[in-house]
Amino acid sequence: RVEQQLQRATRLRAVVDLTSERDRRAAAYLERHYVCLVAQVFLAEHVRMGRRCALKILNRHGPDHASLTGRFTREAANASRINHPNVATIYDFGETPDRLIYLAMEYIDGETLGALIRRSRALPHERARDITLEICAALTAAHRQNVVHRDLKPDNILVGYDDEGRSFVKVVDFGIAKALG
Repeated sequence: RVEQQLQRATRLRAVVDLTSERDRRAAAYLERHYVCLVAQVFLAEHVRMGRRCALKILNRHGPDHASLTGRFTREAANASRINHPNVATIYDFGETPDRLIYLAMEYIDGETLGALIRRSRALPHERARDITLEICAALTAAHRQNVVHRDLKPDNILVGYDDEGRSFVKVVDFGIAKALG
């Protein structure tokens, strides 16, 4: 039912090819790490764009739904203004006729910085420096748009890998960001 509502409203459809090991890992990771009281995140494909995305859907029955709706909408508006390679791109956001609130953003094939730190225990100095510089670049881009993140933590930083195995950083979850000015 949710898939039908989203497809009508946004031309998004869930696509998880469970015969693909990569999709199984991605779906399991998203389900394990991003199901909470506020929202759920699914692996999806934007039909018109033909690209994978992370589809974040606000839970209707969570605590304080009215204020969370404002926070969720603010996240979409703030993050969509920031155009930088180290900030996850927002493709679409809105509300379906059934009042289902969604956000479609860039899917990052990787893990949170928190998970990387827990798994690695200690990062080599050069890698920690490179990650820190990318985070700083993302925050600089946000600040140039007068957006202050206000919830920066390892679990809101994704570390992905390109086709050649090089890592990159994406800052996500601008839900409690504050727009200045």
